[in-house]
Amino acid sequence: MKILLIDPDTQTLEKLQINLLRLGHKILFAADGNAGLRLARHEHPHLIVMDLLLPGIDGIQLCQQLKQDNSTRRIPILIITALDIPPTNEPWRPTPDAPWQLLTYDAYLPKPLDLNRFLRTVNALLPPSHALRQPTGPAVLLITRNDQRREAIVQALKAEDFHVYAYPSPIK
Repeated sequence: MKILLIDPDTQTLEKLQINLLRLGHKILFAADGNAGLRLARHEHPHLIVMDLLLPGIDGIQLCQQLKQDNSTRRIPILIITALDIPPTNEPWRPTPDAPWQLLTYDAYLPKPLDLNRFLRTVNALLPPSHALRQPTGPAVLLITRNDQRREAIVQALKAEDFHVYAYPSPIK
């Protein structure tokens, strides 16, 4: 799979590149928003991983342009940033003097990155035919007779990035 990394921090780019290359992905780089937009339009990656704090076109404008462009609108965007950002498609003012705007993305992870969580998130955003067949993080086997309790536990564990195998109890 082709993954575009857009981040001005070379240490972050190197760390992500090494781990994504190990999984067999082709990696494209951009250190600023302008280069990232050009690469996205030209290369049509399967996933874009980007910071919001970018030189040139900032990450907010870049997200807006990617989602408005017919050639890039369906590419999933994973935001990795030290900023506290709102849920996708909620109004946001990045600074007190900035206008209210929507930030549209598919997933968000805070910096500093938990590498295992990052790899699980990348895996979840890629098309199923290209995602890893095995979970890349902690896994839990859950067997219980109570359907409501099972579903509540599954949701709580998934929120903490666990891969959950949940089954009803075979014993009544």
